[in-house]
Formats: sequence, structure tokens, C-alpha cells
Amino acid sequence: MIKPRKDQVLLVREESDELTKSGLYIPDQAKKDKQMGIIKGVGSDIFDLQEGDRVIFGKYAGDDFYHKGEKYILAKDEEILAKIEEDKNEN
Repeated sequence: MIKPRKDQVLLVREESDELTKSGLYIPDQAKKDKQMGIIKGVGSDIFDLQEGDRVIFGKYAGDDFYHKGEKYILAKDEEILAKIEEDKNEN
């Protein structure tokens, strides 16, 4: 278990799309890393984010590392640009 300290946030980056909107396959070399992720843990000084929240973070936010085969990002709270809240009225 990884527990972020104070103002740190533990994230898992969302995967890039495999296909374009027109159905063409995107090779790995051409994919860009998304700047969106899911929070897996928050430090004790963070009150407005929680585990499971979907967020947008800066292009160069945090440090990437691997733990038990999974890739994580450990970023400061200030590097989180926005929280994505799903509109319950959308179809």
C-alpha cells in the first residue's frame, strides 16, 4: 500500500485511446499520454479530493514510478488542475 504524505496525491494515468474516431488504430509510438487520471490516494493535508476522483493534471506533473508492476504518478496537490464531475443529467 502506498500512502501519500501531506500535500501529495497518488494517481494512475488514464490510458490513451487505441483507435481514432474514424476507427483507425493508433500505434504506440504516436500515442500521447493523457493528462487525466484516477486518484488512488491522498495526503493528510488534502480535503477537497478523495480516492476514486477523476482529475486533470499538468503535463509535467509529479514523478512517475512503478510499484508491483503498476505505473503511478506522485504529484503535489497544486499540480492537480481540475476535478472531473460527471453530470448526472447527461445521456
